[in-house]
Amino acid sequence: MKVKQMMNDNYSLYSIISSIDTCVYRVFAVLTTVIFSGLCAVVLLQVFARIFLDSSPVWTEELSRYLFIFSIAFAIGIAYRNGEMVAVDMLFDRLNGKNKLLYTLLINFMVIGFICMLLNPSYQFMKIGQFQTSPTLRIGMSYIYASSLISFSNILFFAVIKVLKTMIKLIAKEY
Repeated sequence: MKVKQMMNDNYSLYSIISSIDTCVYRVFAVLTTVIFSGLCAVVLLQVFARIFLDSSPVWTEELSRYLFIFSIAFAIGIAYRNGEMVAVDMLFDRLNGKNKLLYTLLINFMVIGFICMLLNPSYQFMKIGQFQTSPTLRIGMSYIYASSLISFSNILFFAVIKVLKTMIKLIAKEY
């Protein structure tokens, strides 16, 4: 009876974690799409202005850079979640069920440790921008520098989710 109850609890916890994962994934996917669409619109405006107008708006170059940076900041967690980052799979492909899960745990714990080391420096980097503004848009650079903090937090979130899901699979012996 206890084993069956533990399995049900694990499935329930797994489904809650999966729901949170899916919800955050969708939010970042929408943000990435909106920002990337904005980037496309700004670049099209820039190209149109260079071809058909006497001069192009100065701010388009700067805004396109910032939109590109933020599209990456929001998309990087999605890429990590989906396993679309650069990886060497030779070892992983040779492992069997339980060993694959243990390897996944090891890699994700290493990623979490590395990201945790980078969170404070990225926050300090963001604080540097408090007294700076961008040249043409006059945006506080701390908002732009926040992209590094968003990137690392994004990866951290999805790495923690992977760890939790993997641990539940190991406990439930689903391998």
